[in-house]
Amino acid sequence: MFQTILTSFIHPNHKLCLLAKEINWGSLETQFAPLYGITGRHSVPIRTIVGLLILKQMYNLGDETVVERYLENPYRQHFCGEVYFQYKLPFDPSDFAHFRKRIGEEGVTKIFKQSIHLFVEDTIRKEVK
Repeated sequence: MFQTILTSFIHPNHKLCLLAKEINWGSLETQFAPLYGITGRHSVPIRTIVGLLILKQMYNLGDETVVERYLENPYRQHFCGEVYFQYKLPFDPSDFAHFRKRIGEEGVTKIFKQSIHLFVEDTIRKEVK
């Protein structure tokens, strides 16, 4: 009822907000959705875990650290698809290992290829200016 909407207090031009708009989240979710079943415990949203994997790579963080920093930072939460500010960890850090196993090396490569492509374009744009 009294949840805080992230976009009501974050700056829309922050680098993570801009980067979140550039990533084709729908494509990643479409690629990984068939790897999930429809019965059993609810899984971690694909955007959340993929977003945290990208943040982990960007900031060179460990599994536990990236999940803890997510909780502290509204921009990271927004990047990972949250609408409201979160007060609880999105998942246990050990879920990264399960997700990486589920998507395999090919899936991890897809995620990082997309993020590397964006970083290269951003670097080129900065150099041209």
